[in-house]
Amino acid sequence: MGLLKNLSIGEKFSLIAFTVIVVAGSVVIVMTKELSKLRASSDRGWQRFAASQQITLASHLRDMLGTTVSQAVNALQVDTLAAQKRQGEIPTQVTQLRSALERGKLLLNAVDREHFTRAIEKILPQIDAYTATVSELNSLLVANQQTKAQALLPRLTEDFNQLGASMKALEETITDNTTALREIAMRDVITTQWIFTLAVVIAVSTVLVLLFFIA
Repeated sequence: MGLLKNLSIGEKFSLIAFTVIVVAGSVVIVMTKELSKLRASSDRGWQRFAASQQITLASHLRDMLGTTVSQAVNALQVDTLAAQKRQGEIPTQVTQLRSALERGKLLLNAVDREHFTRAIEKILPQIDAYTATVSELNSLLVANQQTKAQALLPRLTEDFNQLGASMKALEETITDNTTALREIAMRDVITTQWIFTLAVVIAVSTVLVLLFFIA
């Protein structure tokens, strides 16, 4: 303490300022790290949400393809002109379906994307089989062969249900541990609050103690 007494007023205030800067810098570093963790956790949650929206879009396109064709097959009279128009639209809808899944994959971070990619690889053959059945049914309608088209409806239903189940499983690959991620994020928030409070207490206490001895 004698050393502090021998310091000039300017040196004492410089010491206080240096202490405040060191403590404040330490607080900023710690808080930056904690906030970075929170940001990463929040970003991952939003990425998963955005990817699930793309899966929902892909499921909607699957529904639209199957429902439109099956309704046309069961109609009282075949509309060949509508079937011809639909035949040109089917490839576009299939491309949109695949694009939605691809966008969903790209929205995810590296870890989630890896799991999602493996799940998509299992679905692609089912998409091909389903869209081939849809196209075949519609081709029969273009040729005005409604009876043959109706005979293929059970296969369409089977492909439809199988693809639907796979898409649901695909969505679960990015939502199965969402609850756990939320809990981790909440723990990070609480930890950050405690660290901030403790850092402020330490900073204020350090300055007050220093001021006391200098006085």
